[in-house]
Amino acid sequence: MRFLYLCLLLLTLPVSAVEITSNDVYGEIYKISQDIQLLKSHFNITQTTKMPDVQVSLSPRHVWQKTYQIMVKIDTLREINGLPPLNVASREPEENTSPLVVYAQTKRLATEIDLLKRYFGVKGVSPLPPSFANKTTTDNYKFLNQLSYEMDLITGTSFNTQQVFAEAMRIHDDISFILEKFELQDKTMPPLLNSDASILQTFRAIQTLLKEIQRIQTRLGLDKIQNSDYIYDAKSASHITETELFGSLGIILAELQPIKARLGLTHLVTPVAKRYKDKNTADILKIVQWNINRLKSVAF
Repeated sequence: MRFLYLCLLLLTLPVSAVEITSNDVYGEIYKISQDIQLLKSHFNITQTTKMPDVQVSLSPRHVWQKTYQIMVKIDTLREINGLPPLNVASREPEENTSPLVVYAQTKRLATEIDLLKRYFGVKGVSPLPPSFANKTTTDNYKFLNQLSYEMDLITGTSFNTQQVFAEAMRIHDDISFILEKFELQDKTMPPLLNSDASILQTFRAIQTLLKEIQRIQTRLGLDKIQNSDYIYDAKSASHITETELFGSLGIILAELQPIKARLGLTHLVTPVAKRYKDKNTADILKIVQWNINRLKSVAF
């Protein structure tokens, strides 16, 4: 299905535009941003958003994961208004995600938002985007991240602990695939529940999990993101919410895909997020810490 979709997309592009760049992706994101502004105007939303500053250099796989995050928020808006759910899915893992794949996903985002505009009776046409130059993959990620926060203003809600826990469980499933490929019997046990767990403590545990993933990436000869202690800058890291936890887990998921691809697990797609109830920060921290220990069992 993915191959068919990309073929159809290529047929809609002129020959000279087949080689998609970060500038092209940025232009599509810009058009989405204009439609989101039309939605905000329709609902008389004048608030602006403030998002944390990302301090790492990112790849197309991270941008794709951010489009997934926005698709989840579109699904939330649909659910609030009684529309059928999208059942947002992932994609087959690969070592190197091309800008064309991200471009195709931004087209899908644009289509879903256009459908919302039609449902709400939003009037107005977005202006044609200007030409962009010298845009990077990280620019694309940051722009999409901004739009993710803008979607919170429209839905009236942000990610909650149930959704963050669901994302952590998707990571748990991916790590299970990897351990099975290494033919490792998982002898680890989930840690005891820390009832005093905080969001910041959980965020720091996610960074530790990232370092374990990077250890495996290094041994497999895979590219990895270069970061110091945090994905966000120090000032932003002191104001972490469930939204930043979800975004950080998205980085983790993006980093697991090249590992799965290198191990030949190209047909094991990350499972669709399940729905949970009565989960809290302590449950999220427990799953993250457990998976840190699970990855430590991978020795070379």
